[in-house]
Amino acid sequence: MAYTSEYANKNVGRPAYFSASDLKKVLSGKNVSMRFSVDTYNEEISGKSNVKDLETAMQLLYLNFTGVRKDDVAYTSFANRTKGILANLGSNPMVAFSDSVISTLYQAHPLGRFITAKDMETANYDTMLKLYTERFANASNFTFTIV
Repeated sequence: MAYTSEYANKNVGRPAYFSASDLKKVLSGKNVSMRFSVDTYNEEISGKSNVKDLETAMQLLYLNFTGVRKDDVAYTSFANRTKGILANLGSNPMVAFSDSVISTLYQAHPLGRFITAKDMETANYDTMLKLYTERFANASNFTFTIV
């Protein structure tokens, strides 16, 4: 499936030592957020924190580089929500128009189209986790800018 790497950043896993609910409890009351994304050519981390919670932000960053565990429940929930959203998009005429424009621009190339509910059905969670782990295996290849 061509779109596997695009979904590697969506509920692929959790930092190795925390379930989703445990992580929410640990971060409760803290001003920390972090987003990891993977696309065809790049891996990116963006986050924010206040000065007081900077140490927590760095710990969260470290945990996401050193170990991510599989969370089947979170992934299944994400996949089901996404399939429902994508199924409903099909009835929107603007989406159909955009899909036609994109298809023409990218000459119907598989990477130049919108994802469908069928794509989510064929997505492989283990492959996503493997891609995420490979892309974030070593922080030495990243450039960190802290403002």
